[in-house]
This record gives sequence, C-alpha cells and structure tokens, in this order.
Amino acid sequence: MRLMMFAPLVLALTACMPGEGEEMSNDTGNETVAQTETDADDTCGAAALQGSIGKPVEEQDFGSNYRIVRPGLSVTMEYRADRITVETDENGIVTRVQCG
Repeated sequence: MRLMMFAPLVLALTACMPGEGEEMSNDTGNETVAQTETDADDTCGAAALQGSIGKPVEEQDFGSNYRIVRPGLSVTMEYRADRITVETDENGIVTRVQCG
C-alpha cells in the first residue's frame, strides 16, 4: 500500500529527466550566470570592470549605480540589470563583478 502512495511521485520525477542522448540544462547555475555576464546582457558595464577583481574595493571606481556585497551581508535578491554588484572577500578584495 505504501508503495502505491509514492508511485505518482516517482512517475512525475522521471518525466522531468532528460531522455537518452539529451543534456540537462541548469538555468539557475553559475555557468548560465557567467555566460550572460559576458554576452549582450551586460547592460550595467560589468564586463569592463573585470580588471577590478583581486584589488581592494576601496580603490575602485564602479560609477554611481552599484552595491558592494561583503561575506555574511544580507542583500535583496532582486535583479536590476542596470546595477553593478561587487562581491568581496572578508579582506575587502573584489572577488566578482556582475550586473544585478
């Protein structure tokens, strides 16, 4: 009887799996994000600021529409294509520059 309760769940999950020879895409993974940062979706200009990575955040000029995200800092998850998001490590060194 218990097996019959889980049968619909198993069938639903297997329907989402790729077939033989198909690849599964990860639209929310870092690979997709990195790809959009370097493609035509670079509306904030983050591609031109990649040279800031590895340098102290205080010494960089990111323009007027940016936010700095330090480790442990709570931030909103809203995506704004015109805003530069700068991530740093605990020492204030830039680790990532992206739109959003």
